[in-house]
Amino acid sequence: MKNKTTLRIYDLLNPLHGKATSFALTALVAASAVVDAFAQTQSAARGLVLEEITVTARKTTESLQDAPISITAMTGDGLKLRDIQNAAGISDFAPNVSFGFGGGSGSGAQANLFVRGVGQNDFSLVTDPGVGLYVDGVYYARVIGSAVDLVDVARIEVLRGPQGTLFGRNTIGGAISITTTDPSDEFGGDIRVIVGGDERIETYGSLNVPLTEDFGVIVSGLVRSQEGTVIDASGRELGDDNVRGGRIKAVWTPIEKLRLTISSDYVQEDEGGLAEVTLARSADGSVDGGNTDYFRATSSAAQGPNTNSLDNFGLALTADYNLTETLAIKSVTAYRDIDGEFNRNPASISNFSSEDVYRQSQISQELQLLGDYDFASFVVGGFVFLEDGFNTAIIDIPPSPAPFPREVGVTDISNRSVALFAEATVPVTDHLRIIAGVRYTDERKEASFTSASVPGRSPGTIVGDPVTEAIGFSNPQSLDFSEVNYRGIVQYDFTDSLNAYVSWSTGFKSGGFNQRLVGFAPGGIAMPDSFEPEEVKSSELGVKFDNDFLRLNASAFYTDYTNVQISGAPPGSIATETFNGAKAEIYGVEIEGTITPVENLLIDVSVGVLEAKYLNVEGTGTEITEDDEFIRTPPFTVAIGGSYLYPLNGDLGSIRLRADAFVSGELFFEPQNRIATNEDGYSYVNASVSWLSVDDDWQVVFGINNLTDARYLVSADANAALGYDLGTFARPRNWYLSVEKSF
Repeated sequence: MKNKTTLRIYDLLNPLHGKATSFALTALVAASAVVDAFAQTQSAARGLVLEEITVTARKTTESLQDAPISITAMTGDGLKLRDIQNAAGISDFAPNVSFGFGGGSGSGAQANLFVRGVGQNDFSLVTDPGVGLYVDGVYYARVIGSAVDLVDVARIEVLRGPQGTLFGRNTIGGAISITTTDPSDEFGGDIRVIVGGDERIETYGSLNVPLTEDFGVIVSGLVRSQEGTVIDASGRELGDDNVRGGRIKAVWTPIEKLRLTISSDYVQEDEGGLAEVTLARSADGSVDGGNTDYFRATSSAAQGPNTNSLDNFGLALTADYNLTETLAIKSVTAYRDIDGEFNRNPASISNFSSEDVYRQSQISQELQLLGDYDFASFVVGGFVFLEDGFNTAIIDIPPSPAPFPREVGVTDISNRSVALFAEATVPVTDHLRIIAGVRYTDERKEASFTSASVPGRSPGTIVGDPVTEAIGFSNPQSLDFSEVNYRGIVQYDFTDSLNAYVSWSTGFKSGGFNQRLVGFAPGGIAMPDSFEPEEVKSSELGVKFDNDFLRLNASAFYTDYTNVQISGAPPGSIATETFNGAKAEIYGVEIEGTITPVENLLIDVSVGVLEAKYLNVEGTGTEITEDDEFIRTPPFTVAIGGSYLYPLNGDLGSIRLRADAFVSGELFFEPQNRIATNEDGYSYVNASVSWLSVDDDWQVVFGINNLTDARYLVSADANAALGYDLGTFARPRNWYLSVEKSF
């Protein structure tokens, strides 16, 4: 039996236990009231006020503290301060969030995002993410390409819990919303150059040009490179970075009531695959890669290239039109395209290689009607999403017995999702608000599959077109799903600084197909299995407090998780498949606080405690048991950071010191909890010292990431039939020097 963090808050949150809920709410409010009284006496003697953060988590602009949901928000300046360069860094500060680069594909562009235990670890086109990623309101449908580089970002919002009413599609675990910087009315820009260990070289730049009073453009770009942490047998670096990209964003106000925003972004990656090494457990139970210089391990007998190539392009048009002072229309129209090729010969494994050609394009249209009246505020809208894609997946198992090498899934997909939604906030009194939302979603998924033997192929040769001589073939298949999700919230303001809320919400993640057809059936039909949607029902209780020097937010939740989708290899199979049937419960607590105890000192803390357990796994088709832990779901995480600003004399500017520490509990990466691929828990520290000019136009930062040189897994992949356990470790201690000039 595994050690578990016991957090029995079921009685606290289950709507059937009203007395317990009332008691818990009273206790939380009473405790917060004591903090409020203390804070009021302290703030009078202080001149430092916490910066107010605005969010758009509910499709309208509001204060972070007024939003009645569990949400973490961080500005672009806060991301730079922590040296966070892409979206995966959000797990460094957001509780109960795990964001890593996945195994399975071997691609560093695969984002494995889990919130409160809900996510998806399969990258195929026929499985959907469990957490929605949005950039400027545009949905990113695939886990490939979702590890977004953060260039010219104004704000990141992490919404925990199902967001099935306003965000809708596949936001069963939560949503990540990234807002990029808008053009301003002043000419200017900035350029930042970073150099560091492992040949790190990065350049970021932006230029803001107000062409007229009504039309402005901001152009931004990045070039980022760093050598890898593992060398394969061919001498290729794995785990390296080689990224370039940019964004152009224009805002035009042709008339007073109309605002048009058009943006386009492009990112290209061309690098080695994940820095995977073979994992094993030594006698004392610790992970041992079998190499004395673990981070520079050399794989043995690699058969093909380990590469990752990705082109990610997007174009979006947003129109905001004010019908009246209290009623507005918003339209978000977007197109996105992914073109990728990645292949994988896992480190130290000579009997297996995989290659993928990956194409995906999507068109989305969202319309919103937003009202803000004394009696209610509301948003009513519709959403249409169309997607096409193609994926060739080739595996080889030397010495290539028939039917290998084999295309296990030449897949063409065509998906459609249509939704209608509405959410309204009604102020019952000056202190009490009731929020109610509903969304209807209708989806159709179509896919055709080909599975073919390709004898004589040379390892490492990717083919971009389906093989015509199919051994197993599936006629075009289709699936239809429809779902109604709801959310209800009651929020009460006890004082100007203190409010509390209780909410009930539901969410679902769409079903799909299993693409990897490895069976050998000459002249026959290989019909792919399908899986059904999974669903959650979640209850949440939250308290938010804020004054001049202290911000403290806390939430507790209970989630009923049914028909859980589990992606893994069934007994004796080499292919990852997705199964339904498991039932589970998840409950936990999140606490976030920021305090300025003395002038020029800021301390921020976040704590996440999570218990996720299977209640029934019968009929899932996998070897998991009710004692197995959820993947990428540590029982606790703690992040503590602090900044101190020391003004220098005269015009010499100031010195800023920053340190961040992170601690995580045990982490599993495989549904069957294979012992070689689990992470027992880890901690690390990042630190930096900065000089800021008196006008803040120059900034020089020297920092060290992973100061304690911690060794911990960030991803892992295992296959019992092929006999491998692979893992990717975090980059060891590395320094960096950043110079930024604003003008």
